[in-house]
Amino acid sequence: MNLVKTVALLGILSALLVTVSYWLIGGTTGATIGLLYSCYNEPGFLVFLR
Repeated sequence: MNLVKTVALLGILSALLVTVSYWLIGGTTGATIGLLYSCYNEPGFLVFLR
């Protein structure tokens, strides 16, 4: 159960980061930058997907 909560929390935080980047930077460029930063910033997320 803790694994599901952790994955859900990291997913929500990643979505929030992409949304804020979309608003602040603007458009798809901002969303792409937010997504790339999210993947770079949370490499531990990949551990839970294995």
